[in-house]
Amino acid sequence: MKSVKTKQGFLTFINNSESRVFDKIKICDFMCVNSLSEAEKHHADLLVQKNVLAKVEQDEKIGYRAYNRKIRL
Repeated sequence: MKSVKTKQGFLTFINNSESRVFDKIKICDFMCVNSLSEAEKHHADLLVQKNVLAKVEQDEKIGYRAYNRKIRL
């Protein structure tokens, strides 16, 4: 289990398989739908429903992106 911030800034829990997909997408900044396996797509769609990831279109490709949160110093 891991806690991550949603689009609104609230903390939510995600399981280990969702965490792997979230980390993969966060590292790449944008992950195309075609480069994910069927299970990873399913977990990414669940994270979109939880407002952790955004499904966006970039350069005529549809994919996932993590919401960027600016850190106040």
